[in-house]
Amino acid sequence: MNLSKKNILVNLERAFVLSPFFLIFAIVFNVPDSKHLFSRLVLLVAAYCALRYRYVWPYDCLNKSKIAIVGIVIISYFFLMQFLNDGNSDLPRSMLYILVYFIFLPTDYINTVFCFRIISLGGFFSGLSAIYGVFILGFERAGYIASNPIPFSFYSGACFLASGFLFYLIWKKGRCSRLDYMLFMLSAVLSMTAVILTQTRATFLSVFMVVCLLASFLLTRKPSFKRLLSIIMFFIVLFTAFGSVPDVRDRVFDAWEQIEKYSDDNYQSSTGIRIKLWISGVDIFSERAFLGNSKEDVQSIVESRITTGVFPEFLKPFLVHPNPNFHNQFIQSLVDSGLVGLMLVCLLVSAPYLLVIKSNCIGLRLFGISISLFVVICLSFDSLFLYNQTVILFCALLIMMFGCCKDVLREEE
Repeated sequence: MNLSKKNILVNLERAFVLSPFFLIFAIVFNVPDSKHLFSRLVLLVAAYCALRYRYVWPYDCLNKSKIAIVGIVIISYFFLMQFLNDGNSDLPRSMLYILVYFIFLPTDYINTVFCFRIISLGGFFSGLSAIYGVFILGFERAGYIASNPIPFSFYSGACFLASGFLFYLIWKKGRCSRLDYMLFMLSAVLSMTAVILTQTRATFLSVFMVVCLLASFLLTRKPSFKRLLSIIMFFIVLFTAFGSVPDVRDRVFDAWEQIEKYSDDNYQSSTGIRIKLWISGVDIFSERAFLGNSKEDVQSIVESRITTGVFPEFLKPFLVHPNPNFHNQFIQSLVDSGLVGLMLVCLLVSAPYLLVIKSNCIGLRLFGISISLFVVICLSFDSLFLYNQTVILFCALLIMMFGCCKDVLREEE
C-alpha cells in the first residue's frame, strides 16, 4: 500500500474513532430526533476500539483508573436510585455510554487542537441553528428544533467558553493556523448569538460570572492602574453592547420586575415559581433525607401540601407530573436521591477543575474552574441533568479536559 492510501485510511479511522464527539457537538442539539444515534454510535466505536487497540488500552486504562472508579460509583448509585425510587435513568445511562467509550478510547487521539476545532464547530452550528429557528421557522426562542431553549442554551454557552479557553491554549503554544483564527471568531460570535436568542437568564449570568472571574484573576495576578482601567472600560463596553440588545435588556428588566413583586407575595412568574419549587423541594427532601423520594411519593406529598395550602396551586403542573422538575439540579438530586446523591452531583460538577488542578498550565486550570462555575450556576436554575443531551455534553467535555491535560503534559516533557 502506498503512503498516500495509508494516510487516507489512517485519517478515516481517526475520524471514525472520534465521530461521537462530532455527533455531540454538531448534531444532537441541532437536528431533531438525533440523540438516540449517539448511544448506538458510541457503543459501536467503543467496541471497535476495544478490539483494534486491545494491546494499548489495558495500559492506557492505568491513567484512567481513578476516573473510571469514580464514574462507576456515581453510575451505580444513580441506577440504584432509579430502581428504588423510579427515578430518571438518563444521568447514569448516558454516563455509562460515555465511560465505556472513555475506557477504550486511546488518550493520544485527544489533543488540544482537536478539542478546540470540534467545540468551535459546535459553537458555529449552534449559532446557525439558533438563527434558523428564530428567523426562518419563527420560534420565539432558539432551541426548539431538537430540544428546548434551556439545554440548548447550556450547550451554546459551553461551546462559547470552551472554545475561547482552548483557542488561548493553542495560540500560546503557537499551534494556531489562519483557519483556526477564522473558526474561533465565527464560533464566538455565533455561539453567543445562540445564547442571546435562547433568552435564558441562567446562561447569561453564568457566562458573565466567568468573565468576572477572569477579570479578577488578571487584575490580581499583575495589578496595575492601566489594567484596572482596561477592565473597567471592557465592562462598560460589554454592558453597553448587551444593553442595546432587546432580548437581553428585556429579560433583565423582566427579572427585576418579577423580584419586586415578591414583596406583595406575588410569585406567579418564572423566577417566582422557581423559588417556590426550590422551597417545596427542600420540604419534600426532609421527608426522606437519606435515600430520597419516589415519583409517587413526591406527587402524593405535593397534592397533600397543595390541599392544605402549604404549597401554592401553581406548582401542580411542575410537580404532579410523571417527571417532577424542581428547576434546580441540586435540589432535584436531594429529592430524588438524598444527601448521597447531592454529594455525588457536587463531585461530578467539580470534576472539570479536579481534572486540571495539578496541571502547571495556568490557562488549563482557569479553563477547569470556569467550566465548573458555569455548570454550577446553570444547574442552580434548572435540572439540566434530567436531559440526557446535557449529561452527554458535560461528560464529553470531561474526556476532552482529560485529553488536554495529557497533551499539555507531553509538551512540558
